[in-house]
Amino acid sequence: VVTLDAEGRAYLNNREITLEDLERTLGNLAADDPEVAVLVRGDERLEYGKVVQVMKILYKVRITRMALVTLSE
Repeated sequence: VVTLDAEGRAYLNNREITLEDLERTLGNLAADDPEVAVLVRGDERLEYGKVVQVMKILYKVRITRMALVTLSE
C-alpha cells in the first residue's frame, strides 16, 4: 500500500519513503513478481498532481495491477 498524506509525504506499508526510493523499491518488487498489486491511498486534501506522480512511478516500473483506494464518509 502506497499512502500519500495531506502534506504530500509518501509511505510504503506505513513506512515513510522518498519518491526516488519508492520507485526503486517498487521496481524491485515488480522484477521479483510481475503480478504484484499496489493500492494507492491519498489524503482527500492532497493535490491530485501528487497522486499522478505515484501513478507515473507505477507505470515506469511496469506495475499493472493497481487500484486507488477511497474511504467512505
